[in-house]
This record gives sequence, structure tokens and C-alpha cells, in this order.
Amino acid sequence: MINCTKRELQVLDGTLASNLLQFNNFWGQRILQPTHVQRLEKEIENDNFLDANIKMAMYDGSIYLVNGQHTCHAVINTKKQVDITYAEYKCDSEIELSDLFIKIGQDKKRTLKDRVRMEMGVLKNSANLDVVTLIASTNNIRNYKKGATDEDKILPLRGQLDFIEFVNNLFYPEVTRYWKQQVQHMFKVAVMHAIMLTWDKDQEVAVNFWNAIRDGENLTKRDPQYKLREYLKNTVTSRNTSNKTGANNIEITTKCIHAWNAFRAKKPTTLRYVRGKGLPKVK
Repeated sequence: MINCTKRELQVLDGTLASNLLQFNNFWGQRILQPTHVQRLEKEIENDNFLDANIKMAMYDGSIYLVNGQHTCHAVINTKKQVDITYAEYKCDSEIELSDLFIKIGQDKKRTLKDRVRMEMGVLKNSANLDVVTLIASTNNIRNYKKGATDEDKILPLRGQLDFIEFVNNLFYPEVTRYWKQQVQHMFKVAVMHAIMLTWDKDQEVAVNFWNAIRDGENLTKRDPQYKLREYLKNTVTSRNTSNKTGANNIEITTKCIHAWNAFRAKKPTTLRYVRGKGLPKVK
């Protein structure tokens, strides 16, 4: 259980900031953003800086600076002092460290990818972060949860390790700077939703089906995978119904499911979509 063992007001100066940065070795820490440091410097120089939260985590005999690295750098650079709220949290496991990172208040809002980086570090998983972030972004749709928080999107990753491995191999088959261009037609939340649904239905078939959508090898124009691949290559996600090359998430996911069902049934398909209907059953 995460316990706050210390919380107090302090004055942060260059000496204390330097000492705290010695503990900035937290594996889930986001990359330092120079522009954010510069913004904080201007606030400090102009006396517009009110206060900040510096948060430390204690786990297994180690101390980690979880939140406040940008404030520390800004104080060192300006050679001035600022008021801070300093807090220490005791964690009993790496999972609790991840939970703390997700829930804790920050001086600069962390992106979903920042939080995915933390979770994958805890899970000792080296999957591509862009790929996992797309999976996390889709989890609230998969779980039919409106107004989902980052926590709702990230915590399911712990039970999705086999799926993450499959999608990582699907989207990131080789280390190349152009990998995303090669799977751009599939790198959509709506497609990921369909991938999740088909994976739940039949994992072995899903591997073959989606590899064909990715590569387009040995397909004829009659094949459902060919039709879906061409559709995805020429369609962007859009809520604007007047956009001739755009489609909303439900339409894209629906067409993916139609292609899957036709492939399983060994029948042709037109990928027909009727607006207003829910998603078809995955067969």
C-alpha cells in the first residue's frame, strides 16, 4: 500500500535542487523538456512562480525523484529560491511505484506515453512505446468506458502482455526509422479495436489475417484482406461526415470486422457499412 510518510513546506534553492536531482534515476521518468524548464525560469525571474510539488518515492532501499525535475533545473539555472510542497511516499512493490506515478499530481501534465513508459518499465517489457500507447488509447473503447482516465487505459496493460507482444511484432517487425510509415494504414484506434476483438476470438487466425493486411502479399482483388487493406490505405479517421476520404471509428472498425468475418467464412464482402448500427458480431 502506498503511504505518504512525509509532507511539508520547504524552500527550494540550488543546493537542495542539486541534491534532489541525484535521485532522478527513476526508470519511468519522462525526458527533460527544455522548453518547460525555460517557462518555469521566466516565471521565477518575474516573480510569478507560486509553488511546486516535489515528490519522492521510497522503494526497496532506493529513493526516486518522481515529480519535480523541471522545477529543480529551473531553480539551479536562475540561482533563486521558490516555495515547494515536499512529499515522500513509501511503496512496497514496483507495481505501487507505477500506480504512484500514474496518480500523483505533477508540475507538468504527463502524456499518456509518459505513463506507458513507466508501466512498461515496471513490467520489464521492451515493446515499442508508440505501439503500446496506441493499445492503451484503445482500452477505454474496448472496455466501453466513457470519460476514461489514463489509469483506466494503462492498468489493463498488465493483463495484455501476450497481446502487446503480438501487436508489437505486427507493427514493429524490424527496427527501422520508417516503421510507422509501413503500417500507417493500420495505426488507428479503430483498427486496434478490431485487432483486439479478433485476437480475443482466435489468436492464430488473427496473426495471419492482420499480417496480410499489413503486407498485402499474395492477395487478389477478391480477397477480404485486399479490400480492407485498400480501404484503410485510402481512409483517414474523421468525425466530419462531409470528408469523402474520412470515416469515424465505428465505420472503420465495422469494415474491419466484415473483412474478418468474410475471411473466416471464405466468402467475398463489400465491407458494407450502415450508419447508426452497432458493431457486427465477430465470428
